[in-house]
Amino acid sequence: FHNLKRIELGALLSAITFHNQQGTFHSLGMGKPLGYGKVSVEINGLDDELKNACLEAFEHYIKMKSGKEWTIALENIVCMAKGDQEADKQLKYLSTATEYSEKKGKGKAQALPPFTAIAANCTGLLTFAENTKQQSESKQSEKSHSGYSNAPILKKFEDKKSSLIDSLNSRLASLKKELEDKQAAEKKADEEQRLAQKAFILQQQAQLKSQLGSEFLAGSFPFSEGLFKKGPKQFEEQLEKDVKIYAQKVHGVNPTKLETAWITKSEHVQEVADAIEVLLSKLPAKEKGNLGRRWITFSKWLGEEVVNAIGQKTGL
Repeated sequence: FHNLKRIELGALLSAITFHNQQGTFHSLGMGKPLGYGKVSVEINGLDDELKNACLEAFEHYIKMKSGKEWTIALENIVCMAKGDQEADKQLKYLSTATEYSEKKGKGKAQALPPFTAIAANCTGLLTFAENTKQQSESKQSEKSHSGYSNAPILKKFEDKKSSLIDSLNSRLASLKKELEDKQAAEKKADEEQRLAQKAFILQQQAQLKSQLGSEFLAGSFPFSEGLFKKGPKQFEEQLEKDVKIYAQKVHGVNPTKLETAWITKSEHVQEVADAIEVLLSKLPAKEKGNLGRRWITFSKWLGEEVVNAIGQKTGL
């Protein structure tokens, strides 16, 4: 607001708040006769001391100008704004044009009594000072009563709520940990079973080859008998010997001089790749983090593409 006198600002505040009377409502829209459109307005962002001073200045001014007439008019407006169910029941629209003509007949016009006369629950208009005092006492009473009866209950409720939340969070974390451990154990068991099956199959193939005495390149890869029953160190040493012997016989030269993979037959490539997976599963955990030299050796045997696939499959 700008360039407003206190009396003018007080008049505006009085119109908006029904002169600071509690429990009052403006009625908006076309559904007012049915009780719709009731709106309560509050003034925010204005200093209470200034607001009270403006309302008091307006009340003093209007009483000097209009006297009791303003008080009577405002009392009726406030009563209507507060609403009274019993009084509202006595009010209705004239239902027909005939009824309207009869009520308004010449010399028979009837005036409605003031709303305060039919509103039994209307307590009348409080002066600004009386209204301010009543509101202050009401707030103080509510504050005192709330502090006396509700504070301990609310504190107890908040403590209980906090305790339950902590308990639920703890239980949730525990269940999550149990689920993760169970999933990890199942995954490890599945992987161990898969590798054991691979080792068994490869061993069976090696034994079958030995029993049948097939030609060197026919059938499965010529693993040494008992290879898959050895520990990790002996397994690795014997596997390396088997691969070198194989490459020497296939290529007819020292395999270290070859510029291509030592093993090219697809069936043998897959069997040696499976054997490498078994070897990796047998290695201690501390050695699995340092496989640089071994990857180079495996790449010479099978080629980088096959070895990279083994690394992705085993996660190493």
